Amino acid sequence: AVTCSSRSFPNANGCGSGTFGAECTVSCNSGYVQTGTSDSTYTCGSNGQWSGGSVSCQQVNCGALVVANADTSACATTTSGATCSVSCNTGFTNTSPTSTTYTCSNAGVWQGSLTC
Repeated sequence: AVTCSSRSFPNANGCGSGTFGAECTVSCNSGYVQTGTSDSTYTCGSNGQWSGGSVSCQQVNCGALVVANADTSACATTTSGATCSVSCNTGFTNTSPTSTTYTCSNAGVWQGSLTC
């Protein structure tokens, strides 16, 4: 019987070993999103290779952090897992009882709640 050996993918789960005709669905790791084509199914071919899919994963990006009346210059890194400290601009005070730290979540949303 034809067997495909396991195959790994950058920033995604891989395909284990399988026999001819077996299918494997690849998905991006947490904090990554699939780019390009949406074909995530690979099939074990008669040549012993996984083929058919086309998965490419890139790190989630939260985009520029905007906080009213605050300095967010320390938040230049905007990909998932990034953390930074935000401070109120001169003439403004922190009126929120929370931390001044913001974190870019795996969902692509900045988490934090500074009020100046």
